[in-house]
Amino acid sequence: MSSTSRMTMSSSHHHHKLLLLPRWPSRSSPLSRARTLPSRFYTQPSSHDAEPKSVFASGWILAAPLDDRLSTPNSYISTVVAGHRVIITRTSSSSLAAFYNSCIHHGAALVDESSCGHLDPSNDCRLVCPYHGWEYSGDSGDLKRATSATNIDWEKQKPSLKSIPVQALGSWVFVQLHPSQITSDVATYLNHDEVTTALKTSPQLSLENKHLVATETYQLDCNWKVFVDNYLDGGYHVPFAHPSLSDALDPSAYTNIPGARCSLQRTRGNQSDPRVGDADALYIWLYPHVMINAYGDGIIDTNVVIPISESRCAVTFEWFAPRGISAANVRRLVEGSDAVQREDMHLCRLVQNGLASPPYDDEGGRYAQPEEMMFRFHQSLYDDLQRHGYVEDI
Repeated sequence: MSSTSRMTMSSSHHHHKLLLLPRWPSRSSPLSRARTLPSRFYTQPSSHDAEPKSVFASGWILAAPLDDRLSTPNSYISTVVAGHRVIITRTSSSSLAAFYNSCIHHGAALVDESSCGHLDPSNDCRLVCPYHGWEYSGDSGDLKRATSATNIDWEKQKPSLKSIPVQALGSWVFVQLHPSQITSDVATYLNHDEVTTALKTSPQLSLENKHLVATETYQLDCNWKVFVDNYLDGGYHVPFAHPSLSDALDPSAYTNIPGARCSLQRTRGNQSDPRVGDADALYIWLYPHVMINAYGDGIIDTNVVIPISESRCAVTFEWFAPRGISAANVRRLVEGSDAVQREDMHLCRLVQNGLASPPYDDEGGRYAQPEEMMFRFHQSLYDDLQRHGYVEDI
């Protein structure tokens, strides 16, 4: 997840008064009676403007894979998490630390976005600002040297980079951009035994002896939530929209375990699909915008959905595979995934266009039985927006 494009949340360029979003009467309805989230949550610019400070600030967010780029002391990776530039380091004692990638002098990024490497041991493994040479501890973020700045009165404050709470769950690194909002650890926050157990212990979701083999970013003509909804329909659309993938999966084996902040989908595959093989396929969604997919033969891909505007988003895929995988197998893997993704892009565009239809906007849609995971996502999203004051009171 080190690609800048995959993690960047674009700020809106609309110059308008922030309009409150409509109430959702079905928030507490049973699935059988609920109507879908009002379409203005997908089409109104104010929804896009409100989400960075509510939906994407609500708790622990997956920031990076704990792969070989962070495997040794004094290594680092830089990324962008929900619009915030972040550095994650493996400290000299092998623990994890995270900081905003911004010098406290004039705000320059300390390292290039989407970069990784090792801090220079000849300089005490410090992060060095390329602008004026200010130096910070890679372990604590404390300012160690400020060139030509003896005049600054720090007013008894200890100058340092702004740190960010960071935790690993298995092979996955989470950060908390607004720690005042949640105090639990990652597993408690996710509150989903099957997902946390899989992330911590499943060999399919471990990045040990795997490495990043490919990255691709797609531009979609839809709101980011349309893509998430598509992922969370419990495989409902697969037989109709993905014939090649459907042939490779056993629909009778599909199981969905919904949750408020994450979900797990599981099914069996067969040898006809190189990604799935004859092992179980696991699909994990992490609120609000990240997916981890694990297939047979040790293949993992991650998807991060990046809001751009109320009607556009990007999705960045990263593929991880066992060391020694051939270039031909990597190419076949990516090509198979690309075909499915382009089918989804077409579907998502159709949905975005239809959401603007006045009858749908007035009445809303319905949830079929496999779509409980989508319903739970909508409830969490609505709760975050309402809690931060972006939903009408009456």
